[in-house]
Amino acid sequence: MFHELLQRSGIATRESTDGAVAIGDDETFYLVTEEHGWFIVERRSRGLSEGVRFRAQQIDDVERFLVLEFGDEQRGLELPILAWVSVPPPVAPTVKLVPDGAGWVAFQRSDEDTRVVMPYVGIAEISAAHAFSHVIDASIVQLRESFEAIDGAPALSAFMKPGDDRSRPAAVAVAYDELSSEARDRADRGIALFQSLAARSGKSFDDPVNIVPFAGGLAVVRAIRGGGKIFVAEDGSVMYRGSSYTFERALEEFRAGQRTPLESFR
Repeated sequence: MFHELLQRSGIATRESTDGAVAIGDDETFYLVTEEHGWFIVERRSRGLSEGVRFRAQQIDDVERFLVLEFGDEQRGLELPILAWVSVPPPVAPTVKLVPDGAGWVAFQRSDEDTRVVMPYVGIAEISAAHAFSHVIDASIVQLRESFEAIDGAPALSAFMKPGDDRSRPAAVAVAYDELSSEARDRADRGIALFQSLAARSGKSFDDPVNIVPFAGGLAVVRAIRGGGKIFVAEDGSVMYRGSSYTFERALEEFRAGQRTPLESFR
C-alpha cells in the first residue's frame, strides 16, 4: 500500500548502490539507510542534511512515519495540513516515551521493547512524536483513510480522542468563497505576491493554492509539490517560506514576528 501511494502521488523513490533509498523530489527528500539493525531516516532539503528525523527497528514503522511526513507538508499525497501549535497533542495511553539521549525519546510498551526513537526538542518535534504514538500500530490503509475522511475534523481524529483541545489542529484549509471580505483581501494579496515572484522569471502564475486562515492572518499555500507558502498578517505584512519548511514551523516563525520585505517579491 505504501508503494502504491508513492506511485499514485508521483513521489519518486531512488535507490543507490550502497542500499540507501531516497524518497521525495530533488528539493526535499528523506534518505533511508540501515545500520546495525536500525532503519535511519534523514531529511534533506536541496541536498543539505536537516538531520536524522526517525530511527526504527521495523520497516513498517518507517512507512508510517513517511506517510505522516508527506501528509504534513501536502507534498503529493493531497493530505490535510497537520499543524500542532503551542500545545502538542497528547501521547497515546498505550505508549510510553522514555528519554534516550540528549533531545531524543524512545517509544516503549515495556522496558524491554523499543521500536522507534525520534527527536524530542521544540514544539514541532514533540508534536511529531506524540502524533506518531497514536499510529504506531495503524496500518497504512487505516492511516490513509483517516486523512481522506477528515472533512473538517482534526487530522488523525480517527486515532486521537475527538474533542480534546490538545488534539485540535491550528489551521485547516478552506474554500475561497467561505472567506470573509477581509480574509479574501489578504488571500488576494498573497496570490498577487506569488504572481510577482513568477513574473520575475518571465512566467505566469496559474498554480492551484490552498487558503489556510488562522488567528491573526492566513496563509496562501501553493498546492503543488515543491510549492512555498506566503503568510499574510491582518496588518498586511507578509512572510514567505519555501517547501522545506513545514506549515507548523513556518507558522511559529510568523507568530514570532518574522516577516519578508515586500521588495523581495519584485
